[in-house]
Amino acid sequence: MACDNSCSGFSYTKQSIGGIWKWSVSVSTNGGSNSFVVSDITSPFGKLCEICVPIPSDIVSCMNNSISEVMSYVTPIMAFSGGSEMSMSIVDGTQKSIQIGITNVGMPQSLLNATAVSSTSGIVIHNSISGLQRGSVAFINATIDWSISSGYHTISISDGINTLVYTVNVTIVSRPVLAVSTTSININYYSCTGASDTPATLSVMNTGPIGSIINSYSVCKTYCTGKWLNVQYDGSSIQSGSSSDIVLTINNSNIYYSRNEKLIISSDDGQVQYVDVNLIYH
Repeated sequence: MACDNSCSGFSYTKQSIGGIWKWSVSVSTNGGSNSFVVSDITSPFGKLCEICVPIPSDIVSCMNNSISEVMSYVTPIMAFSGGSEMSMSIVDGTQKSIQIGITNVGMPQSLLNATAVSSTSGIVIHNSISGLQRGSVAFINATIDWSISSGYHTISISDGINTLVYTVNVTIVSRPVLAVSTTSININYYSCTGASDTPATLSVMNTGPIGSIINSYSVCKTYCTGKWLNVQYDGSSIQSGSSSDIVLTINNSNIYYSRNEKLIISSDDGQVQYVDVNLIYH
């Protein structure tokens, strides 16, 4: 059996009863998968679509083998589009999402289908890959929950022939606790002299377990009338047992009577504290 690979398909010839038999095997894409078709069958007596001639058994067998051969020519090859491992920290009580890039480096016209399975129930796989063309990239999406243990965990990605293993090194970090030194601050302002009790300092603290970290925090004022109050802070990370200061000053040009404001202090993991700031006008 001889094969001629052309851009229009794969052509085959075979000597059998009566002379040379010819046929072609073509590849088409349907619904994210390849299908293979035998066409243009020509007997030594003419095209099969024009005459009624029995097909010898050895030709039928060769046609079947030719389909298998063409399937091997368009086999996908799965590879990682990025690295094959990563390390991450997950705060106790939270979860993180990851993406694993997969590419098809196989033959032209090949289509890659792949599924993923994790080594632990704490890693949830959200999707599979279907009909990935050569040179394209798709992603396996997964969520990693804090309930898994610290250490190495794996995600196995299989295309039915080969399997790639992605490794995730997880470190579970204790959840920080956002706290403030006080939830109410009174600032006295004396109109006759312009003097006040400022600057006033409010401490933002992490009272969580050893090893916990507040990566960042933010401060905002609740009321639009808060132009009288200036708030300065850096929002930097706070280790367990440490604190960061918020400095409060007043803008005299915006003070005509007693005012109040509510500060909202929020950490990067969603914890919130509220502080009332009251200006007492004298």
